Amino acid sequence: SMGGMIAQIIALRNPELLLSLTLVMTNSANAKLARPPLRTTLGFLKRPKSGSLEDLTAHTQWFMKAYLQGTPADTQVLMDLVWKEYPRAPYSKGTLRQLAAIQRAPCRDKELKTLRVPTHIMHGKRDQLVPVRNAHHLHYLIPDSKLSILDGMGHFVDDGHAQIFNDKIV
Repeated sequence: SMGGMIAQIIALRNPELLLSLTLVMTNSANAKLARPPLRTTLGFLKRPKSGSLEDLTAHTQWFMKAYLQGTPADTQVLMDLVWKEYPRAPYSKGTLRQLAAIQRAPCRDKELKTLRVPTHIMHGKRDQLVPVRNAHHLHYLIPDSKLSILDGMGHFVDDGHAQIFNDKIV
């Protein structure tokens, strides 16, 4: 989502660097479309009970089920993911800064109409963080773009959708 916003900026500023562009569950920063429901945004403020492996894993499972509509089926896989990522970025204010950057990003609607890079837009139909209407809007803006809406998928590529997702990219 935020990575897709950054990719749009790179594509607009330096299209000669790209052969193609794949935008996944992102938006153009159009304030009328881009924002998730308030309940979803407030969910980012909830924190784990403690820094223990069990509490971090439980919090990650809760967050993924509540907002991303997907979680790795294997709890050990999830625990490994939590402990791989947490030491890299344990600073909880980072999430708030990321949200603030997303909220303050300028709208790119006008510029995206001029983009001439082959673009594939992919989005989960059940995405609560970046509502799917944003994908339709990007498709409308970006000339000759391709749009893939993935049924049953939220903002996370879960085990059940990974192969479908990969097949659409390739």
